[in-house]
Amino acid sequence: MSKKLKNLVSVTAITMVILLSTSTAAFAQSSTPTEFQNELVTHMRNRETSFSIKYTGDANAFISQVSTLIKNATKSDEYLDLSFTNENCSATGITGNLNVDFKIGYITTLAQEKVVDQKVPTIVSSVITPAMTDFQKAQALHDYVCNIASYDYSLQKASAYNILVDGKAVCRGYALLLYRLYKQAGIPVHIVVGTLDGESHAWNLVQLGGIWYHVDATNDDANNFLKFYGMSDSTAKSYGFSWTQGSLPSASSSLIMDALTRATKAVTDAETYKTQIYVDTASNLVSALQNGTNKTALQQRLSAVQNLIVQADTAAVVNAETTKTQASIDSALKLVNTLPASDAKTSLLNRLKSIKSTVQQSISLNNATTAVSNAEKYLTQSYVEIANRAIALLNDSDSKTALISRMQAVSQKMLQDANDSVVKVESSLLQIDQTNAEKLVSALPSGTDKTALRRRLDVTKLKININNATRAVVNAENNKTQLNVTIAQSAINELPAGSDKTALKQRLQVVQKAVNLSNATLAVVNAENYKTPYYIEIAARLVSVLEDGSVKTSLTTRLQDAQQQAIYLSKAKIAVQVAEKVKTATSISNAKQLIAKLNDGADKTNLTNRVNAIVPISQR
Repeated sequence: MSKKLKNLVSVTAITMVILLSTSTAAFAQSSTPTEFQNELVTHMRNRETSFSIKYTGDANAFISQVSTLIKNATKSDEYLDLSFTNENCSATGITGNLNVDFKIGYITTLAQEKVVDQKVPTIVSSVITPAMTDFQKAQALHDYVCNIASYDYSLQKASAYNILVDGKAVCRGYALLLYRLYKQAGIPVHIVVGTLDGESHAWNLVQLGGIWYHVDATNDDANNFLKFYGMSDSTAKSYGFSWTQGSLPSASSSLIMDALTRATKAVTDAETYKTQIYVDTASNLVSALQNGTNKTALQQRLSAVQNLIVQADTAAVVNAETTKTQASIDSALKLVNTLPASDAKTSLLNRLKSIKSTVQQSISLNNATTAVSNAEKYLTQSYVEIANRAIALLNDSDSKTALISRMQAVSQKMLQDANDSVVKVESSLLQIDQTNAEKLVSALPSGTDKTALRRRLDVTKLKININNATRAVVNAENNKTQLNVTIAQSAINELPAGSDKTALKQRLQVVQKAVNLSNATLAVVNAENYKTPYYIEIAARLVSVLEDGSVKTSLTTRLQDAQQQAIYLSKAKIAVQVAEKVKTATSISNAKQLIAKLNDGADKTNLTNRVNAIVPISQR
């Protein structure tokens, strides 16, 4: 399959629909053709697929040149011109308020272009050096693209991004990437769109030493290395290239070399730069030569370079073995991995594998040692488990054995501390000691020792709870309040069923009865004193919970009397108020009769004085 360009020519459909409109939508604004053109380029560089530009100039003049403006906008940026696939625009409005709507398709997204923007400077700085000439820079970047890219025969990938990320693209991707690399390196460059053997194709023009040359990285694969690099116009045309000259500069000279010259130059480059990529490139070119003294001589020169590279890589491995750092290992591994398959490469890789294992074991030993120290410091099961896992990663060694011994001592210390704490609480029967012992026992690993200590703690916990409940009951007996009874009851509830719990409940019941009687008696006294429904209701509720008997009967009788006195008092107060108002002999007599039913007390005395102070109307 030939290396043709898929969908190279962009499709631009321009539909101008001019309508009288007063739309005021918020669009990017331009007032001159140049401003419009610049605004369009900005939107396209941002890879916007749908946008509008408001044109405030003359609508009729704009319409007549809009196609040219759009073409000039895309042609002003060669990279952009080859980065979109289709374009459609329409316009509505009037002079001074013309809205131009665009819908554009691209071969990349803005996010993908940002990846290209990030990678291009890094590539250029890694491939070229300040000491290189423009000729050397141009070929080095060309060789880089040829080495990392392969042609996408599915014709689906067409961007610089595709080469940098996917490693393949059609010719458009080659031309776009080389354009960006040359631009970054400060080398004048153009993208040429034409045909090769009658099929659409794209390549580059590059200026070196003031002279322009054609460069086709797409076809400069390993078997044709530099065949299409540095072509003159005539050489390119002789290979089947065709293009419209237009404003493109002419290429009057050629850098094309024959196979032997290309191979020799590649060997010289390998001798200069002494890197595997140059050796591999030269090796492919030399292998393609016919057998003979020239080929043999080049192979010998390459063999010498390869030996130097192996020596340098070996030195890197020795440095890794000496320094034992991850950075030196990674650096050496990167170099050794580029070597061709050989016994020397296998040996170096095995040495790196060994030192990597040694370094990893050293790191693991440090981690395990730290973990053991933490376990010794904190004496908790979580730290013990972390330390044991770290030790398990170690290879068998005296250091591992020593760490295992330290962890055994940690376990013994934890068990001894837990046992001592249980002994202490068994003696003190204090809650603080119980809590501390439970914490230490909980930190132990599961097993018979932990189970036995838990059983002993269960016993001490019961004893402590009985003591707490007993003290609470004694306090309630000595200080008979409902609060103390409630506290004691809560403590008794924590006890399991048994004789201790039953005995304490019986003692607390006696206290509760006494508290109930005290509260009921006080409530009845209040009801007798205040004779209000509020106090009478409280007293009735408290008396009702008392055990039947003479005390309850007596309080009930007093409460009933208080209720009757409350009724008499209420009626007497009303009668006195009436008598004070009407001052008739009948009203005064009625009030005195009601007052007479009251028990002696302040209320009765007060009402009697008020009645006696009334002067009947009949006596005036």
